[in-house]
Amino acid sequence: MKQKLRIENLLKRKNQHPAQKLLNDQKIIKKIQNHKKFKIAEKILFYLPIHGEVDLTALFNKYCSEKTFILPRVKGKTLHLHAIKSLRHTTKGKFSISEPQKHLPIINPRDLDAVLIPGVVFSEDGHRIGYGKGFYDRLLKKTNCPKIGIAYEIQIVKNIPGEKHDVPMDMIITEKRIIKENGLKVERKKPNVTKRV
Repeated sequence: MKQKLRIENLLKRKNQHPAQKLLNDQKIIKKIQNHKKFKIAEKILFYLPIHGEVDLTALFNKYCSEKTFILPRVKGKTLHLHAIKSLRHTTKGKFSISEPQKHLPIINPRDLDAVLIPGVVFSEDGHRIGYGKGFYDRLLKKTNCPKIGIAYEIQIVKNIPGEKHDVPMDMIITEKRIIKENGLKVERKKPNVTKRV
């Protein structure tokens, strides 16, 4: 079932119209930067997009002089974390993903203040399906900070079959809403009501 969901959602994400994707990215970035967890965070793990993921480059460019942004680098079966000030300091790593260069400062996962996490599918109760390698699940077990899934609304499903090694998200941010832990509290924009005079 996980593989079926993975394939279906990868196709949906890749098939977004570029203009609509850009608009959705902008809406998601606005929600992130306005959230109190992001505002108070100093050390933030983020990612560089692949396969049509939400692009957070504009968020990095806007706040890289104020906050410490951190990128993961694959080494063996683990993710090593490096602080990065410029996207010029990246190189193609494993799976052809842009990674921080090895000489950049190493960050302990326990020192992170927030983690912005990509995925292929997310459920409303906070579970996540990635690409099946388990890198993020192993990393997230070492963190003590808010785990924030970043996704488009088309990637959200009601339920995902969970496994013992899965680490659920504390919240998921899409272009339409912020899904709180366990899906119990959902923030939505209030509808505009025109009053008659």
